[in-house]
Amino acid sequence: LVPDAFRALTVYRSSDVQTAWLSLNSALAMRLDAVSTVLIASLLKSSLASYGIENPRDFLAKVSAPVITLRPALGNDSLLLARIKDEEQLRKALAVFMEQGKGQILNGIGDQPNREKEFTALLTSGFVVLGKTENVLVYLDQIRNKEIINPSRAQRLTLSQHPDAAVVTYTNEHDSVDSVVTALARLSGRSLSESALQELNSRLSNINISFTESRLNENGIDRRTQSAFGQFGNLLSLAVADSSSSNAR
Repeated sequence: LVPDAFRALTVYRSSDVQTAWLSLNSALAMRLDAVSTVLIASLLKSSLASYGIENPRDFLAKVSAPVITLRPALGNDSLLLARIKDEEQLRKALAVFMEQGKGQILNGIGDQPNREKEFTALLTSGFVVLGKTENVLVYLDQIRNKEIINPSRAQRLTLSQHPDAAVVTYTNEHDSVDSVVTALARLSGRSLSESALQELNSRLSNINISFTESRLNENGIDRRTQSAFGQFGNLLSLAVADSSSSNAR
């Protein structure tokens, strides 16, 4: 159910989704004052409202791991994917936004969403996909066209994550790798043709996805990112871009 082209993909690796949510709320409440606790609880709730979920506690009780958020190749918002624990109960939980007239439920990838509805829930292959209708439309096009992630590529990605990471985010760095390769070519006094750049992209397809691991420890949240060129690549791209603009002036 994961398309091959995406901007970012985050996997929340908890065995019990609802318990993880409640534990996060409790952990934050223990470290904050009363006013901050209310604000954080409100922010956590609103983070799922962008998927049309008004009652996170009730919704999360109806799904199980894995829970994934996905930023499609197009659009500004993310989609939420989760395994369905109890479809009948999940439909009841989703009935809230159905009754309010702002959402709709699709019973398979063959169904066509009503573009006038703000949110769409797609039930397929034992999973629910939730989000803004405009983003679900992009996602449906990819799935219908069988533009799904290659199993071998998916395996390479998942093998790179450490088992103790609570959250793992994969980010597509295709454009970043492009800019770094182009920058290195310019520094060496060469210019890459479109065909040469495409060939390099093909060779570098295994490293154009970075991953960020997030862990909870006694000091808070520890985040570590591994990418093809790291901060060096970002700095190099900026330096070359600045040099090009200076020459143009």
